[in-house]
Amino acid sequence: IMSTTHTAFIIGNVYLKTTLISGEYPDIRRVIPKKEDTTVKTNLKTLMDAVSFVDPISQNTDFNIIQMKFNKDTIEVSAEDGKTGTSKTIIPCENTNKKEITMRCKSKNIREILKHSEGEDIFIHLLTGNPIRFEQELDKDYVYVTAPLRAS
Repeated sequence: IMSTTHTAFIIGNVYLKTTLISGEYPDIRRVIPKKEDTTVKTNLKTLMDAVSFVDPISQNTDFNIIQMKFNKDTIEVSAEDGKTGTSKTIIPCENTNKKEITMRCKSKNIREILKHSEGEDIFIHLLTGNPIRFEQELDKDYVYVTAPLRAS
């Protein structure tokens, strides 16, 4: 079923309706950063555990923000709430250019990316002030991008 503004699909007992995009679809190649200041490699499960560890504190904030500070050989994952306090954990990583970058992101975005990634390690491509590009180890055709809330 299709109109000029909507389309719908009926599959068995499921009815799915969506609004069509008006105008030209954005060029996705412009959203995904092509270069980076540094690439960080870390264990996928360890990073998932670190995000899960600080996540309860981030849930107390208005925007569910976590901070990731990418150091020369560690990642500090933290969340802070004025009433509850701070939660921080440090995990090992390999930082190709040894450039230190701090990114603040929505916890949910990072959890979703990690949940859908496969392999033992994950690669995080960082360019200060730009979206963060995650590349999974087993299938390099899948690239995940999330925008930082603030980079420094």
